[in-house]
Parts: sequence; structure tokens; C-alpha cells
Amino acid sequence: MAKGRSTSIQADVNNVAAALNAKIVPPPEAGKFCKEELAIFDLYIQGKADQDWFPHELLQVGQLAKLTHLFNESKDQLDREGSIVYNARGTPVQNPLYSVVDSLIRSQLALTRSLNLASSKVQKKEHILPRAEKQQNTKTTLSNRGSLLAVPISKPNK
Repeated sequence: MAKGRSTSIQADVNNVAAALNAKIVPPPEAGKFCKEELAIFDLYIQGKADQDWFPHELLQVGQLAKLTHLFNESKDQLDREGSIVYNARGTPVQNPLYSVVDSLIRSQLALTRSLNLASSKVQKKEHILPRAEKQQNTKTTLSNRGSLLAVPISKPNK
């Protein structure tokens, strides 16, 4: 049996069909996310086309959104407190939040790499990002036009 060949026309048709049938990818356990974490979750899931997400990856993206939010809060607190704090004897020491922020950023980067969401030249050549970009462009076009019918372009008056 010969393997079917995918053309760019067929890919565009699939993107339009996916955009028309677009489902909003819900975060796992949506009730346990705050507003900021949901916004971060939505940003991360735009890295791939909707049909490319597996359920276990959505769980990891949920963890990544929580880690990112916690990192942002810890970084803001570190900025407010400063890099040097004083212990009980009055000796200046490095703020212990540095180690917390460091471990959070390491965990965040590891999850980002495992989900293939890190932008690199190698990943841009793969099929995942171009398909996600086409799907996003198609969704934008459909939401702006509201129809798939071609709109005539008026010529400017001279």
C-alpha cells in the first residue's frame, strides 16, 4: 500500500478545518488555576497546533504555568527585598530567595525543553511550529473575515 502524499493544499484545508472545529484546549483541573496561571497556560499552548497536544503534555503545561507564575512572584519579591538581607545577628547575607528562584527557573526550563516549547533553530525546521503558526493565522483570518468567501478588493481612485 502506497503512503499518501500530503500537499500544501491539503495541509491548508486541514488547517481551515481545524480552525473551524477549533476547541479551546482546557487546562487540566481548571478550578485550581488562578487568572494569571490560566493566561500563562494559554500562551504556552499556542506553541503547538491543537491536534498536536497529548493529554499528558497538557498536564505538564499546567505544571509549567504554575511554575512560571510562582517564579514571577518569587522574582518580584526578591526585587522588593533586595539581594542582601541581614540575619538575626545583623550580618549581611545573600537573600535565600536566590536559591528558590534558581531552582524554579531550572525546573521551568527543563519542562519547557521536554515539551519542545523552547525556541531554537532546530525546532523551527520541524513540522510542529509551522503547523501551529498556520493554524493561528487561519484562526485570525476566520475571526476577522467571518467567512471563507473572497472579498473583492476595490481599486484606489486616481
